Amino acid sequence: MTEEKPTKAVAKADPRPAYRATLEKYRDKLAVFGVRPEAYIEAALMAAVKLPKLFKCTPESVALALRQCAQTGLEIGRTAHLVPFEDKDRGTVVATFVPDYKGLIELAVATGKVVSIRTRCVYEGEPFEYSEAAGGPEIRHVPRLAGAGGRIVGAYAIADLRFGRWKVEWMTADEIEAIRGKSKSWAKGPLQDWYARKTVVRRLCKTLPANARLQQALQHDDAEGELLDGEVEPLEGREQAPRRGYALPGDYAHAGEPRTYEAAEVAVTEVTEADEQRGRARAAAMADMPDPYEEAA
Repeated sequence: MTEEKPTKAVAKADPRPAYRATLEKYRDKLAVFGVRPEAYIEAALMAAVKLPKLFKCTPESVALALRQCAQTGLEIGRTAHLVPFEDKDRGTVVATFVPDYKGLIELAVATGKVVSIRTRCVYEGEPFEYSEAAGGPEIRHVPRLAGAGGRIVGAYAIADLRFGRWKVEWMTADEIEAIRGKSKSWAKGPLQDWYARKTVVRRLCKTLPANARLQQALQHDDAEGELLDGEVEPLEGREQAPRRGYALPGDYAHAGEPRTYEAAEVAVTEVTEADEQRGRARAAAMADMPDPYEEAA
């Protein structure tokens, strides 16, 4: 009878030092966006500890995801996330910058035109009413606080704008599921509360006044194909889905139909001296007009 030799446990190498060293190479490229590079590097390292698959991502994809996050000013782990995706064509794993719904709300409020955004899911059995009023769509929802849960039947988001205005977006669970079915990694399993909220907030943000950071966050989401819901701005040579304002129950039957933007014919007429004088007068008058947003501030 042969005696079995005890096997020695092979210690796995700690991937954190090499991962940090890789990220440090891109410190200067992060600093150009006016953020603290060390904060983003540390956040990316903590994200990889929680999600070890990020250690397998290509350094280039991690650096790109960090730069995209820095462009928007969102924080990894709080208002944005690094998500690994498998590139089966190249046999690699790539890191992707994904803003969450709290990040989109933060960017929308930062424009100065949005006071706040509220969002909730509607669960089966909860009293819910959607109606049209003179001032715009109105929602009445009574959440079930005790024993909340069950099947999600829809989600909504309300943006409170300046001067007492508001915008509402409402989506049924079927509409959200149609978008989730095109997702790279969230298509399986039951519909989650956070996913429903992000979908409706993201659609609402496309109808709100946007600055460069909010547009970039929405464009990055579109580019990764996580939520295929139309482009943010018309792009040359591509079809563009119509941007929506207030959401009506019947709007979604045609909302996904693409439109092709074609250049219109331009008629050229001779400009006289009198026309130029009138134009200069109008420009001077407009320059002296007060900005209502500045006055309100």
